[in-house]
Amino acid sequence: MSKKFKIVNYIILGISVLAILQFFIADFGFLSEGEAAMQKMEPDEKVLAVSSLAEEWGAIIFQYTVLLLVLCALGAVGFSLYNFVLSAIDKPKKALRTGIVVLGIGAMIFVAYVVASDAIPPILGSDIVITNSIAKWVDTGLWVMYITLGFTLLSVFNSFIYL
Repeated sequence: MSKKFKIVNYIILGISVLAILQFFIADFGFLSEGEAAMQKMEPDEKVLAVSSLAEEWGAIIFQYTVLLLVLCALGAVGFSLYNFVLSAIDKPKKALRTGIVVLGIGAMIFVAYVVASDAIPPILGSDIVITNSIAKWVDTGLWVMYITLGFTLLSVFNSFIYL
């Protein structure tokens, strides 16, 4: 299994190298053309043009980063499911324990979602648009963190008791 994981890591590394080369070779012309178009502009117009050019180029990099994150997350989940199925076939008791842990995590997320509020906090000086759904999921993530921190502290204190 370790060999397959190494192969996937090399594939991701190769995709990253190709994307970086694409950014600095192909997009260099895009940036050069934008810079050449700005030579005849007034200073105020240059500021807007540079801002627009940077946003377009930054969006390309951000989109690649999100794509790579999604691919890596899908790969991690896929390999986890694959290993779970193999484990369920070879060692059913171990798979049952893993299933119970996954159900426990799912229950923790469900409880956090039920407890979470969808109230939108006032953010001073910001133009960020936050919907009730986004606020609910952010609060769910915070509650999951609080619950996990609570379990962590309980386990630390419990380990001190038995030392």
